[in-house]
Amino acid sequence: MGECEKYKPLLMGLIDQELTPEEAVDVNQHLNRCAKCRADYESLRETSAKIGAVSFKEPGDEILETLWNPPYSHFTRLSGLAMVIAGWVGLILYILYEWIVKSSGNLLPRIGIAVMAFGFVILLCNAIRERMVKYKVDPYKEVVR
Repeated sequence: MGECEKYKPLLMGLIDQELTPEEAVDVNQHLNRCAKCRADYESLRETSAKIGAVSFKEPGDEILETLWNPPYSHFTRLSGLAMVIAGWVGLILYILYEWIVKSSGNLLPRIGIAVMAFGFVILLCNAIRERMVKYKVDPYKEVVR
């Protein structure tokens, strides 16, 4: 019985032809001598044949496309980004107008806020420009999920 425990893990490997030639010969010799292991081997072969006969229908490209790209996801992402950018730009322009044109008093805070707002606009424009440049040379932009 101890010898059978050595060969039981190898039975499925024999069925799947994953054993080395030496292991396959050794297991086959054991199967010729041992009726219990031979019965287990036949049972595993029948089960493997039944599992191999099961077929799975792969989903089509149109189904996969709907799973990866929900409707309007690209449009909503871009429109949301455009609204955020437009809101920031409008807010900055309003602040600049209020503090530079209408405000009276010390000039230094107004200049500081104007420089910060201008710096933000420069950073925003630079980020948008870099994104556009990277998109042009992106090797993965044509990959369809």
